[in-house]
Amino acid sequence: MSNIKDIRSIMEANDEMLTYFNALYSEHLSELQSSKSRLFEINVKLDELVKTKSIYSLNSDYRKNLFSPINVEANENEKETEIRREIKTLTDERNALEDKIDQENQNIKAIETRLSKLSKAKQSIGSIRGYLGLSEIDIIPDSTEPEEQITKESIPDSRKKHGKNILMMSTFDKTYTSTVLDKRIRAELSSNNHKLEVVREIIRTDPNRAKVTVDEVIINSKNMMLIIDDCLKKNNYYFDDKKNIKSVIEDFLIDIGDKHPEVVIDYDFVDLTIQPPYVRTLSVYRIFDIVFDNIFKHSKASHVQVRVAEVNGKLDIMIKDNGIGIPDNYDNKSSWYSGIKRIRELVYLLDGQVMLTKDNGTTVKITMDIS
Repeated sequence: MSNIKDIRSIMEANDEMLTYFNALYSEHLSELQSSKSRLFEINVKLDELVKTKSIYSLNSDYRKNLFSPINVEANENEKETEIRREIKTLTDERNALEDKIDQENQNIKAIETRLSKLSKAKQSIGSIRGYLGLSEIDIIPDSTEPEEQITKESIPDSRKKHGKNILMMSTFDKTYTSTVLDKRIRAELSSNNHKLEVVREIIRTDPNRAKVTVDEVIINSKNMMLIIDDCLKKNNYYFDDKKNIKSVIEDFLIDIGDKHPEVVIDYDFVDLTIQPPYVRTLSVYRIFDIVFDNIFKHSKASHVQVRVAEVNGKLDIMIKDNGIGIPDNYDNKSSWYSGIKRIRELVYLLDGQVMLTKDNGTTVKITMDIS
């Protein structure tokens, strides 16, 4: 009994330290990312300010007394002085941020070392527990009945693997969207603001340059609209949850066929009359989107056959293309967030099955519950 209490105390202390340092690691990592984002903004702004300052410096070259044989020294106008002052302020902030980023990297490295040691300690505790013949459930406090307790050992390896993959993909998607918003939207908006400030100052003295700058702002704005539209689509903003599943699939195939007229798409629906819950219909839409994205990007197919049927309360999907076929070593060489692996996790969450075969192209077969 003493062994159990001692190991329990060690485990609790070790887990608390792991929790603490994991939280600390996340805080420093968040601070690092925030500092890097701010540094990026400052560098963009400094670049624009230097260009703007050059314009004012160029304009001030004409400040001479035309009626005197001696040139009068060009005086710095108020706007140029203001820009010079702002450049100095931002430069000082940039230097401070660079020092802070270096310090955060050191902090993160130190925390990673501690986390590594604590993780090894946890493994060692597990080894000692095994040596003493104690299972993990033996040393968990009796806060619940044994049948309600869920231990790490009670979770099948397959579920652990799927759960890890799903969490990783979710994190990847959120990071991707955040990066797009930061680098492709916010940075461009900041750049456009600076360009408009330049236009405001030079619109009378240099209208041609002002026009060119405004045209650049318009082009950037249009590009940002396309990026925002893509983000909205990835987050299912345009998905119509009032359509039945047959209409969702058919509309998708018609739309994708119009965008890729070089590929012939034939489709057939068999007894497809039911309306699954919103989440399942959306998941089926996502599956079709991923499969056809792969077909257009990688298969070099000219013909795709689609068959969707309702069989014994289940949804059977078959998508076959006549392309080059999926590589034999796909699972080993493809990235963990690839399209096919995303489909597998989606189908797993829907308690279904997916099968890929290579035969004069690639055939994807999926069976899942639709209730």
